[in-house]
Amino acid sequence: MTVKGAALIDVGGESTRPKAPLVWEGDEIKRVVPVIERLVKSGTLVSADTRKAAVMEAALASGAAIVNDVSALYWDDRSTEVVVRAGCPVVLMHSPDPKKAHTAGTAIGTC
Repeated sequence: MTVKGAALIDVGGESTRPKAPLVWEGDEIKRVVPVIERLVKSGTLVSADTRKAAVMEAALASGAAIVNDVSALYWDDRSTEVVVRAGCPVVLMHSPDPKKAHTAGTAIGTC
């Protein structure tokens, strides 16, 4: 993708499409960390697409430079602390309260 001109690659390990199953944070970390490490090693700028603080921490420790959170840091109470401590740029997506939306069967990211 970088060969074709991509300046940034956004790596995520959980779908946020409507009715997609939740992924345990440990599994999400196992999915994204090796990919992030390999991309960073090749000189690629990487953002971590996650709404979970533990995944943000692991991704940033693996070399991701940006956090992209579809829940605007609302999903996990520790997310704000993680990105502030890291001092990294953050992409905040607009969504209704994701905890209520997911449990109510409402599509996350829709209004």
